[in-house]
Amino acid sequence: MGLRRPRGSVTMARFAEPDPTMTTPVPRRVAAALLTISTLAGCGPGSGQTPGPAATTRHDSATRADSTSDDVSGVDKPIAEPMREQATAGKQPTREASPAAFDLQRFVDAQDRVVRAPATTAYEVAVAELKAGAKQEHWMWFVFPQLTGLARNPSPMSQRYAIVSLAEARAYLADPVLGRRLADCARLLLAQPALGATAIFSTVDAAKLQSSMTLFSIAAAGAANPFREVLEHSFGGRVDAATVKRLADPGH
Repeated sequence: MGLRRPRGSVTMARFAEPDPTMTTPVPRRVAAALLTISTLAGCGPGSGQTPGPAATTRHDSATRADSTSDDVSGVDKPIAEPMREQATAGKQPTREASPAAFDLQRFVDAQDRVVRAPATTAYEVAVAELKAGAKQEHWMWFVFPQLTGLARNPSPMSQRYAIVSLAEARAYLADPVLGRRLADCARLLLAQPALGATAIFSTVDAAKLQSSMTLFSIAAAGAANPFREVLEHSFGGRVDAATVKRLADPGH
C-alpha cells in the first residue's frame, strides 16, 4: 500500500530555499535547517529531483478550529480530564524569551501524571499505544507538541503545551528527559509498517504529528534525527507548510 499524503502537506524540496514569494525573508537559521532536511531527504539542490507541486496549508478551516480531540469536556478521557484546570494555569514565556525561561517542566509533569491504576503514567500509555500501532487516549499535546499559532480556535490544552519558538523546540530536544522521550516515540513510529500516519492516528492527530515532526526536524537540523525519518516514513517526506511558514517569521 502506498503512502497517503495528508491534505495540505508540502514536499521538503518546496522549502529547500527561501521562498521569494514570502513577504518576510526566511531567517538564515531556518533556511539552513530546511536546506539540510531537503538535502538529507535527497530532494535538495543538486539532487536532480523535481520538487513536488505546491499544496494548500494543512491547517485549513476544518482543522484550524481545534478538533474534538482537544475537547476534554463531557467525555471520559482519563488522561486529559485531570489536567483541565492545570491547562489554564500559569503563563507561557513569550517567543522572545531565552531558552532558560521556558517552562519545560509542564511537559514532564503532564507525561509523568499517573492516569491508570496502579501507577501507569500518561507517557507509558502513549508508549504502549504507539507500540500497538493504535492511538486511543488523548496525550498528543504533550507527547508530540506543535508550534503555537497553528489552530484557529485553540483549546486551553493546546495553548498550554504549544511550543512558542524554535529556541524552545531546541531547548526541548536538549532536555535529558523530554528529548530522549520524543526520540524514543519517533523510533516507535518508525518500527510500524510504512502505511501512513493515519494507520495509527486520526486524520487530525496525523496532521498534528506532521507539524510536530516538522518542527523538531528543523530544530535538530545538522544531524541525522528520527523526526526527519518519521516524515519520510509516514508522510512521504512532506513537511507541514503551516509550521514552516510560521518559523519563517523573524520572531521565531
